[in-house]
Amino acid sequence: MLFLDISSGELLLILIAVFLVFGPSKLPEVARKIGRLYSELKKASDNLSKEFNQETASLKAELEDARQTIARQTDEIKRK
Repeated sequence: MLFLDISSGELLLILIAVFLVFGPSKLPEVARKIGRLYSELKKASDNLSKEFNQETASLKAELEDARQTIARQTDEIKRK
């Protein structure tokens, strides 16, 4: 398993450390908080990607319009 460049052995070591620090009674609560945090981070990342794609699509459309305008003007100049 490779998640954020953490191997299975490292993940197991982290889980054992969390178990020792928080104890078995708090482990479900900690797991829920980690799950919520992961969900929020993923949602934020998806939103950021979506906004980035929308902005780049907008810029791409503007550049294409400018290219077409320049091409038309160039053709008009060549005809004269």
